Amino acid sequence: MLKKLRLRFIGINMAIVTGMLLIIFGLVFHFTQTDLENKSNGMLQTLTQNVRDLNNAGRNIQLPYFVLQINTWGEVIATGNTHYDISDPDFIQELIQYVYTEDRVTGFLEKYDLKYSIVSGLGVQKLCFLDVSSQKIALNSLLQTSFF
Repeated sequence: MLKKLRLRFIGINMAIVTGMLLIIFGLVFHFTQTDLENKSNGMLQTLTQNVRDLNNAGRNIQLPYFVLQINTWGEVIATGNTHYDISDPDFIQELIQYVYTEDRVTGFLEKYDLKYSIVSGLGVQKLCFLDVSSQKIALNSLLQTSFF
């Protein structure tokens, strides 16, 4: 009888500790994800607000980014610092096509882990892209570390 009571007590304590650890790891993951999301949104907003002067905007942006400038004749100029090949016309056309079919000013390209924002100016439309793949990798790493 005393042995059953001791096992039940240990089982209840282990269940409580396991539940608390799951809640703690869940909260850490949630707050980290929210923080990374807010930072990337802020960086994208900084990029779109300072799209005319990318040298100053680039200092505040810690993630890889690039900007596609499309003039009224349909010519595309790609600038920025990223690990994507922005000299590949097929890749550029695929991005432009996806952004215009979404019909939104801001969005997320799941296939490439890119956040985008459209800025319209006088005769020029600028598509700003921010690469958030490093944030996705960091969250996956946190999840694996928490699991183990």
